[in-house]
Amino acid sequence: MSIVAMPADPRRRFMAVTNKANAELAGELATRVSELIHEYDDRIPLALAVGVLRIVESELMKESA
Repeated sequence: MSIVAMPADPRRRFMAVTNKANAELAGELATRVSELIHEYDDRIPLALAVGVLRIVESELMKESA
């Protein structure tokens, strides 16, 4: 299995661009991520989904450094 880094798009940096409070935005993001993960129910094991999240986390951290 090879891991391909997602291309860094400088236009898609994490910035607050709305008037929503950070907690509200974090809740919205968590809900969307959870819904996306559930789209893969019965197709991949939960451990694989969590692993993918960790890979994405690592890539995002590298991009923001």
